[in-house]
Amino acid sequence: MSDDWASYCLQENQSATTPSQALNGPVTNENKINGVTPTEPVSSLTRLKKAAINSRIKELESRLAKERDVIPGMITTGTVTLVYAPSGAGKTVWILGNLFQSIRNNLIRGSDVIYFNEDDGAKGVLQGEAG
Repeated sequence: MSDDWASYCLQENQSATTPSQALNGPVTNENKINGVTPTEPVSSLTRLKKAAINSRIKELESRLAKERDVIPGMITTGTVTLVYAPSGAGKTVWILGNLFQSIRNNLIRGSDVIYFNEDDGAKGVLQGEAG
C-alpha cells in the first residue's frame, strides 16, 4: 500500500507557486530554505486548513471504498491501533497470531504491515538481549 499522505503532499507542493503555499512547508521567514526565501510565515491554522478533508470528500469516499479488514471486525487498513492490556495478558501472541492468519487468508500482505511492540522500555530490551 502506498503512502497516500506523502503522495498528496508531493502533489500539493508541486502545484504550490511559493514556499508559503507548500503543504508542510516553511514556517519561518529566516534566511533561505533550500535556496528559496520564504515570503510570509505560515500559521498552524493555515497549514491545518490545507490538510483538512472538507474539500476532498470524493477522495475520502474513494479511500474508504478501498479499505480492507486486517483483523476482521476489529482493525482495518490505513489505521493505527493500540492494544492495551496488563503485562502477560497475551497481547503480542494475540496480535501476531491474527496478523499471520490474515496474511495466510490473503486479507493483507505482510509487506503492508508495520508492527511496533512498545511493551518494553530500555530495561526490557536489555533483558531480552541478555536472555
